[in-house]
Amino acid sequence: MKILLFFLLPLILSGQDFKPYKYIYISTELDIRSALTGNDIHPPAYDGIYSLGLRNKWYTIQANFENFAVINFKSFGFSGGYVWNYERAFQYVLTGGLNVIHRKVNWLNKEMYPSAQISGQFEFHLDKFAGFMRGQSRYRGDLSKNIWSVFLGIKREI
Repeated sequence: MKILLFFLLPLILSGQDFKPYKYIYISTELDIRSALTGNDIHPPAYDGIYSLGLRNKWYTIQANFENFAVINFKSFGFSGGYVWNYERAFQYVLTGGLNVIHRKVNWLNKEMYPSAQISGQFEFHLDKFAGFMRGQSRYRGDLSKNIWSVFLGIKREI
Protein backbone atom coordinates (compact mmCIF):
# COMPACT_ATOMS: atom_id res chain seq x y z
CA MET A 1 0.00 0.00 0.00
CA LYS A 2 2.82 2.43 0.85
CA ILE A 3 4.48 1.77 -2.50
CA LEU A 4 1.21 2.49 -4.31
CA LEU A 5 0.86 5.82 -2.48
CA PHE A 6 4.48 6.65 -3.26
CA PHE A 7 3.87 6.21 -7.00
CA LEU A 8 0.54 8.05 -6.92
CA LEU A 9 1.88 11.04 -4.96
CA PRO A 10 2.98 13.01 -8.08
CA LEU A 11 -0.51 12.59 -9.54
CA ILE A 12 -2.12 13.70 -6.30
CA LEU A 13 0.08 16.80 -6.01
CA SER A 14 0.00 17.98 -9.61
CA GLY A 15 -2.89 16.24 -11.35
CA GLN A 16 -5.82 18.48 -10.42
CA ASP A 17 -6.66 21.47 -12.58
CA PHE A 18 -7.58 24.70 -10.83
CA LYS A 19 -8.83 27.33 -13.28
CA PRO A 20 -9.48 30.67 -11.49
CA TYR A 21 -6.04 32.26 -11.67
CA LYS A 22 -7.12 35.71 -10.51
CA TYR A 23 -9.28 36.29 -7.43
CA ILE A 24 -9.70 38.29 -4.23
CA TYR A 25 -9.85 36.32 -0.98
CA ILE A 26 -10.39 36.56 2.74
CA SER A 27 -8.72 34.17 5.14
CA THR A 28 -8.33 33.36 8.80
CA GLU A 29 -5.60 31.33 10.48
CA LEU A 30 -4.63 30.09 13.91
CA ASP A 31 -1.16 29.71 15.43
CA ILE A 32 -1.11 26.01 16.34
CA ARG A 33 1.91 26.17 18.65
CA SER A 34 0.43 28.99 20.74
CA ALA A 35 -2.99 27.33 20.85
CA LEU A 36 -1.78 23.87 21.90
CA THR A 37 1.38 24.29 23.97
CA GLY A 38 2.03 27.98 24.61
CA ASN A 39 5.64 28.86 25.45
CA ASP A 40 7.74 30.37 28.24
CA ILE A 41 5.99 33.76 27.89
CA HIS A 42 2.33 32.67 27.93
CA PRO A 43 0.05 29.65 28.50
CA PRO A 44 -1.87 28.08 25.58
CA ALA A 45 -4.01 30.84 24.04
CA TYR A 46 -5.70 32.04 20.85
CA ASP A 47 -3.47 33.85 18.33
CA GLY A 48 -5.48 34.58 15.19
CA ILE A 49 -4.74 36.30 11.89
CA TYR A 50 -7.30 37.79 9.50
CA SER A 51 -6.30 38.64 5.92
CA LEU A 52 -7.61 40.21 2.74
CA GLY A 53 -5.64 39.50 -0.41
CA LEU A 54 -5.34 39.33 -4.18
CA ARG A 55 -4.01 36.34 -6.12
CA ASN A 56 -3.10 36.68 -9.80
CA LYS A 57 -1.42 33.62 -11.31
CA TRP A 58 2.10 33.54 -9.89
CA TYR A 59 1.93 36.36 -7.33
CA THR A 60 -0.07 37.17 -4.23
CA ILE A 61 -0.42 40.28 -2.04
CA GLN A 62 -2.35 40.58 1.20
CA ALA A 63 -3.06 42.83 4.17
CA ASN A 64 -2.98 41.18 7.63
CA PHE A 65 -4.33 41.87 11.10
CA GLU A 66 -3.13 39.69 13.99
CA ASN A 67 -4.67 39.72 17.46
CA PHE A 68 -3.06 38.00 20.44
CA ALA A 69 -4.97 39.37 23.44
CA VAL A 70 -3.21 37.30 26.13
CA ILE A 71 0.03 39.26 25.69
CA ASN A 72 -1.59 42.59 24.57
CA PHE A 73 -0.28 42.11 21.03
CA LYS A 74 -1.78 43.43 17.79
CA SER A 75 -0.09 43.56 14.42
CA PHE A 76 -0.96 45.20 11.10
CA GLY A 77 0.96 44.58 7.92
CA PHE A 78 1.33 43.74 4.25
CA SER A 79 2.96 40.79 2.55
CA GLY A 80 3.63 39.69 -0.99
CA GLY A 81 4.93 36.54 -2.55
CA TYR A 82 5.37 34.06 -5.34
CA VAL A 83 2.99 31.17 -6.13
CA TRP A 84 4.21 27.89 -7.63
CA ASN A 85 1.87 25.43 -9.31
CA TYR A 86 -0.88 28.09 -9.56
CA GLU A 87 -2.78 26.18 -12.25
CA ARG A 88 -3.29 23.18 -9.93
CA ALA A 89 -5.35 22.55 -6.82
CA PHE A 90 -2.24 21.99 -4.66
CA GLN A 91 -0.17 25.21 -4.54
CA TYR A 92 3.03 26.38 -2.86
CA VAL A 93 3.50 30.00 -1.78
CA LEU A 94 6.59 31.84 -0.51
CA THR A 95 5.89 35.26 1.02
CA GLY A 96 7.69 38.05 2.79
CA GLY A 97 6.15 40.93 4.67
CA LEU A 98 6.49 43.95 6.91
CA ASN A 99 4.32 44.63 9.95
CA VAL A 100 3.85 47.14 12.74
CA ILE A 101 3.35 45.66 16.21
CA HIS A 102 1.19 47.51 18.73
CA ARG A 103 1.82 46.66 22.39
CA LYS A 104 -0.40 48.10 25.08
CA VAL A 105 1.83 49.09 27.99
CA ASN A 106 -0.94 50.51 30.16
CA TRP A 107 -4.29 52.20 29.69
CA LEU A 108 -2.60 55.40 28.49
CA ASN A 109 0.42 54.25 26.50
CA LYS A 110 0.85 52.08 23.44
CA GLU A 111 4.20 51.25 21.89
CA MET A 112 4.85 50.41 18.23
CA TYR A 113 7.64 48.15 16.93
CA PRO A 114 8.71 46.99 13.45
CA SER A 115 8.44 43.38 12.37
CA ALA A 116 9.56 41.45 9.28
CA GLN A 117 8.55 37.94 8.26
CA ILE A 118 9.17 35.24 5.71
CA SER A 119 6.87 32.26 5.32
CA GLY A 120 6.19 29.17 3.23
CA GLN A 121 2.66 27.96 2.66
CA PHE A 122 1.00 24.81 1.28
CA GLU A 123 -2.57 25.26 -0.03
CA PHE A 124 -5.17 22.85 -1.29
CA HIS A 125 -8.05 24.42 -3.26
CA LEU A 126 -11.60 23.09 -3.47
CA ASP A 127 -13.75 25.32 -5.69
CA LYS A 128 -14.12 28.64 -3.75
CA PHE A 129 -12.41 27.42 -0.55
CA ALA A 130 -8.85 26.49 0.31
CA GLY A 131 -7.21 24.97 3.36
CA PHE A 132 -3.60 25.82 4.10
CA MET A 133 -0.69 25.32 6.44
CA ARG A 134 1.94 28.04 6.80
CA GLY A 135 5.32 28.03 8.52
CA GLN A 136 6.64 31.45 9.46
CA SER A 137 9.86 32.97 10.71
CA ARG A 138 9.30 36.45 12.08
CA TYR A 139 11.65 39.03 13.55
CA ARG A 140 9.77 40.81 16.32
CA GLY A 141 11.05 44.24 17.23
CA ASP A 142 9.33 44.19 20.61
CA LEU A 143 11.34 41.11 21.67
CA SER A 144 14.42 41.76 19.47
CA LYS A 145 14.48 38.13 18.37
CA ASN A 146 13.25 35.72 15.73
CA ILE A 147 10.07 33.68 16.43
CA TRP A 148 8.97 30.54 14.54
CA SER A 149 5.28 29.71 14.19
CA VAL A 150 3.04 27.24 12.34
CA PHE A 151 -0.44 28.31 11.27
CA LEU A 152 -3.46 26.41 9.97
CA GLY A 153 -6.10 28.34 8.07
CA ILE A 154 -8.94 28.51 5.61
CA LYS A 155 -9.41 30.84 2.65
CA ARG A 156 -12.55 31.91 0.77
CA GLU A 157 -12.60 33.53 -2.66
CA ILE A 158 -14.88 36.57 -2.95
